[in-house]
Amino acid sequence: PDYLMRRAAAVVALFVLSAWSVRSVPASAITSSTRISNLLANLASDGLSLSTLQSEYDGLTYDTTAIDGPAALDELAVKLSQKFRTIKSVALGLKSTIEPELTRAVNGRGDSLEECCRKTGLAYDSRFGSEIDVNSQCERLSGSADSSYYNIGPQLRGIFKRNLAQYPTLKWQYFGSEHGLTSLYPSFKTSDCSSYDPRFRPWYVAAAVPEPRDIVIVIDHSGSMHEQAGSLSRMELAKRAAKTVLDTLNPKDNVGVVGFSSSASGRRGCYSHSLAEATEANIAELKSYVDDLSAA
Repeated sequence: PDYLMRRAAAVVALFVLSAWSVRSVPASAITSSTRISNLLANLASDGLSLSTLQSEYDGLTYDTTAIDGPAALDELAVKLSQKFRTIKSVALGLKSTIEPELTRAVNGRGDSLEECCRKTGLAYDSRFGSEIDVNSQCERLSGSADSSYYNIGPQLRGIFKRNLAQYPTLKWQYFGSEHGLTSLYPSFKTSDCSSYDPRFRPWYVAAAVPEPRDIVIVIDHSGSMHEQAGSLSRMELAKRAAKTVLDTLNPKDNVGVVGFSSSASGRRGCYSHSLAEATEANIAELKSYVDDLSAA
């Protein structure tokens, strides 16, 4: 009954043992193998919640029943097809509502904002796992939003509610504008009013630029980067800009980060000679490299 935990432990153990089975192991390789084993252990406990899953399985009662494999696959294919058709229908419905509304943008800023950070009257909903209000949407306006933003959130409220009523399994619905304004449904309370910008989120960038991208970020860390630019040094501004770009990428993209002073350098290992897929783990590694750069 503990097969899930045993399999996870076996994978981690094999990784660790394989690192030590090499006749001569450099210190860098030991560090790398330890990091990998720690990542796998964290994935098992935090990402996959194997202990929680195991306890759920242990509490179940079941019967052994023979199933028709091909028929089960056909049934699964139908259900998945229906799910994707639902998502497509919802997206097209939002599109048909949003486009006419945006043509009115030249007439002003639209309705006043109902900022998520100021929402009250919320109630816990198990479908969303948080306190929400299904009768309203809310907006998040970036601190760097374009002054010509146009709020169409209230016009979206009706179709948001209809979508949820027609498709109860739907979760969050939202619209991000090119001006830095996001409308979200159902409404919920955020911790601040201006830090979120949809234009720097992977879902927005993937829609705006659907083709995979190959990106190389070059960061100057020569002595001149010590100079102040307002309240921050040029080095700090460069790091923030690089990490903002990294945050916009999705796994279809490939990325590399190069530090440049008297010569060019990159993260050790495979990152130094090829672009990496923009997965969560690779982005974390590249951010760590950015953090380690200092003005020489």
